[in-house]
Amino acid sequence: MILPSVHTDNAGTDEANRRLSNLRAQAVRDYLVHEGIAPQRLTCIAYGATRPALPTIPKKNALKTAAWK
Repeated sequence: MILPSVHTDNAGTDEANRRLSNLRAQAVRDYLVHEGIAPQRLTCIAYGATRPALPTIPKKNALKTAAWK
């Protein structure tokens, strides 16, 4: 089984982050199926902002961080 998990940051509403996370999960699944992975092997999880992959950056520092990228 392949288990892609998708996260968002905490910017925006919970509903918007859930929607974005679901869209990203579906895009990952679609790509993997297109590349030959059997759909039944995939279970995508869309966490939204409920389970961040990285620590949350305070909004006042977010612009500074973005400028360094």
